[in-house]
Amino acid sequence: MKVLHLTTSLSGGAGIASARVNNALNLIGVDSTILSRNSFIDHSKLSSIQTLFSSANTLLQSKVLQNSNDLVTPLSVNIIDRNANILNSADLIHVHSYYNFLNTSLLKFLVAMRKPIFFTLHDQRLFTGGCHYSRDCNNYLRNCSQCPQVKTPFRFLVKNSFQNYESIFADAKNIVLISPSIWLKDKAKESKILRNIPIKVLKNPIPRIFSQYPINLNSKQDELRIAFIAAQIDNPYKGLSVFIQAVNKIASINRAKITVVLIGKGGDVIFDPLVQIQRSTVASDEEMAKVLSEIDILVVPSSQDNSPSVIGEALCMGVTVLGSRIGGITEILDEFRMPTFVVGEYGQLASKILDITEFKRKEEIREKSKEYFSEESIARKLLGFYQEAILKCEALY
Repeated sequence: MKVLHLTTSLSGGAGIASARVNNALNLIGVDSTILSRNSFIDHSKLSSIQTLFSSANTLLQSKVLQNSNDLVTPLSVNIIDRNANILNSADLIHVHSYYNFLNTSLLKFLVAMRKPIFFTLHDQRLFTGGCHYSRDCNNYLRNCSQCPQVKTPFRFLVKNSFQNYESIFADAKNIVLISPSIWLKDKAKESKILRNIPIKVLKNPIPRIFSQYPINLNSKQDELRIAFIAAQIDNPYKGLSVFIQAVNKIASINRAKITVVLIGKGGDVIFDPLVQIQRSTVASDEEMAKVLSEIDILVVPSSQDNSPSVIGEALCMGVTVLGSRIGGITEILDEFRMPTFVVGEYGQLASKILDITEFKRKEEIREKSKEYFSEESIARKLLGFYQEAILKCEALY
């Protein structure tokens, strides 16, 4: 079996997760390859003109179409040549993130190839007219024609995008969906576009280094080290402002030494003068493991999120995680008996941080996480889904 994974980038949450799935499959002996815009094989290396067009497409939609900071991208640039050998030689194609990598025309072509096509849902874009998270809007149950996140003159683009996805999934019998969370599975099953497509729930695997890297069992009594981690820390979904307000409130009522560890690009931050700040980026799993080994608490205050890999990474390091009760975050943290708070309630977040006293559960947390996020276990489950889909396609075609 030859498996091909398609993902826009190998960075960011979806890109990292797709690369880890590919690696996990290779670990158990599956012939699995990943193709992205920054790959150097076949037809995928972007020319400077294509790169410029892609960037312009994103800028246009964010500055002209949107009427809020929430990402809406009904228009996508296609990069892949449909005659590329790598597409034709694969027995099964697994699509992950695809914005400005594939468009609906190419997706329709893939489905028509009559081989199993898998989609991992990293957000809601596959079943909306282009928004990545719908918040309180449920237009995806109907047609997205009145998208509240897009300026009125451009709503037809969202509606057209929705209809294109409808046409792709309407009668397809060779598509299977993968969701890292029950929350997103339920959203997809109630949507007009994906309600009739089979969907499996499967966590994203976490590399072994996170469950093998040495952990610090001796937290400093006079210092609280709190981390906020995101590819782009000012991403509006990630809740940086809530985190800042909570930490500043703690600093104003508790004069203990607080060190904030910020990992990610972008964003201006203003903390209480008593708060020590450490800012950096990481370039490898080993660097991330080192960061996590040196903190007491990871805070994930997202306003919308599916199943962030950083939570699994932290748990594999035995770190206490405190997150908002939203999306797939709740599922994981409830499973590990971790504290949660109401979205946006920085006062409640501050209180939860101050209430945390158990930093001695690290070994227990790590032990449980080994199976929960196991590369081998998750890869074997996914391989079973693949084999089932191939047999179904052989019977159909």
